[in-house]
Amino acid sequence: RFGLRELCFVIIGTAVNAYLGNIDLGYEINACRAVQPEQVVTAFFAMMGGPVVGSLTGFLGYVLARLTFHQVCYWGWAAANLVVGLGIGMYADRYYLPDGDFKGMKVVVFNLIQVIANGCAFLLVYPLSEVLLYEAPITGGLQTGIGVFAVNSCVVGVGAAVIGVIYSGLVSVRKKS
Repeated sequence: RFGLRELCFVIIGTAVNAYLGNIDLGYEINACRAVQPEQVVTAFFAMMGGPVVGSLTGFLGYVLARLTFHQVCYWGWAAANLVVGLGIGMYADRYYLPDGDFKGMKVVVFNLIQVIANGCAFLLVYPLSEVLLYEAPITGGLQTGIGVFAVNSCVVGVGAAVIGVIYSGLVSVRKKS
């Protein structure tokens, strides 16, 4: 289901994702920005809105950030961001974030799913897209993918979990009052 609520999530998530996509924390792997704080936004909106919202937020946010601030877009990276949002969003009903019950085992389940989604994106999709789109050697894409996978899994695991717990706590307080 894709309604007005989901459309608002996509618009807001894409805008915030594009803004954060310009932040460079200085850690690079093979000349690629490894720390991606915008992935936290993608994960949060995927938990809130599901796979369509997550994939659109990740993909459009990356493309908008790259074309606005850097004038070049790497489509393999955009596809990887789409896969991360899709993977996390596919299990949005298991996190209970909008219900105010995101804690304990639900945080663990979220982290397992986001690690798998990041793994699929940066260990499979990104290296293969580098080979198919840019005729780059698979070893370079795989080295970059391994590093970005490790860093992004930690950034998303901590950042999105903290934001999710805070949001869930605010929702449960509002429901009680």
